[in-house]
Amino acid sequence: MRIWQRNYYEHIVRCERSLNTIRKYILENPARWQEDNLYVD
Repeated sequence: MRIWQRNYYEHIVRCERSLNTIRKYILENPARWQEDNLYVD
């Protein structure tokens, strides 16, 4: 069983601007899953 996600990386959040960018990505990303070639429904 694979535990670690391929191409995964950690990122240290150093400022409020970076945190907000990450939050936006997390909220908006699922809406783009259908466009992803690797997405399996």
